[in-house]
Amino acid sequence: MTQKYQDDATLLANVNLALDVLKKNGLTLATLSLLHSSLKDIENKVNANQFTSTNNLYKTLVLAESTLSGLSYNITLDVRNEYVESLTVVKRLTPISVYIDGIPQFYKQQPIEQNGIVFVPLRDIYEKLGAKVTSDTKTNTVIITKGNTVIKLPRGKDFAYVNGKSVKLSAKMFTNNGVIMIPVDFLKVSLGSSVEWLSVPKVVVITSKAQTVNGIKVLYGGHTYASRNQKEYDTVMKIVREYISKEYDKLVFGESRNKYYLEYLDGARFNGDKRDRSERNVGLYLAQGSIGELVSAGVSKEGCKLAHYFRIPFSNYFRRIRK
Repeated sequence: MTQKYQDDATLLANVNLALDVLKKNGLTLATLSLLHSSLKDIENKVNANQFTSTNNLYKTLVLAESTLSGLSYNITLDVRNEYVESLTVVKRLTPISVYIDGIPQFYKQQPIEQNGIVFVPLRDIYEKLGAKVTSDTKTNTVIITKGNTVIKLPRGKDFAYVNGKSVKLSAKMFTNNGVIMIPVDFLKVSLGSSVEWLSVPKVVVITSKAQTVNGIKVLYGGHTYASRNQKEYDTVMKIVREYISKEYDKLVFGESRNKYYLEYLDGARFNGDKRDRSERNVGLYLAQGSIGELVSAGVSKEGCKLAHYFRIPFSNYFRRIRK
């Protein structure tokens, strides 16, 4: 028997009501219990593939995380469990972000994680990487071409052909809402792209063109970070990735200028006078250089924050790790 759920609008309204009360009255057990219960109802409906208002859900999740994070200074023992549980559900529901060469990507069909494997929209990803995607209806095969590389993906199979050589997929590709989804790790063997999956904060980082510096294949910004060989560089990157995943919730947007970065997201701007060395003007100037293009392009606040974290020089992370 199919379980009946409240309609999407009602479920989202319940969450937004709880958030409004939290902003007005602060953290109370009753309101956090309402929020947690409402978020769980949404999660159950999402898991049953019956929740369709995904765009509105994402906006609500961004608001929920922002509201809860803003009240984190006021947590007391009596509300701690409900607070943590609510924030945990928000993070589980938050969609996976994709960055290609440092630029955030936005797709109609969001990436999906199933059994520890991340699936991405095949056509969107490969076309962004400069490939051509076609279908052979007679053989029920998806064909991807880029330069001298020809990739053939028989539908419903767990293998593909790359220039005639059989390659096993980590999972079968499938269709979701009319969009073909493929395991993201296939990009490594099919086009040689670098693919990094950070389970926290649910981000896929794709680098289309590997750079070589002093004989070392590097991932970000053409820097070896004083590594003497490939093995040393790979070890350094592993440490940094693990640190980001573990410490993501502690990262501060804009670091010491967090206040001005948040003001920039809310509409404040650098006054145009570089001679004005006031703390606020300098902060807004730096925010403009870091996230200005993203804000102008209409990227969500949460998307701007994620992009900023991946643009922070890795030397900053090294300093934190050494402390």
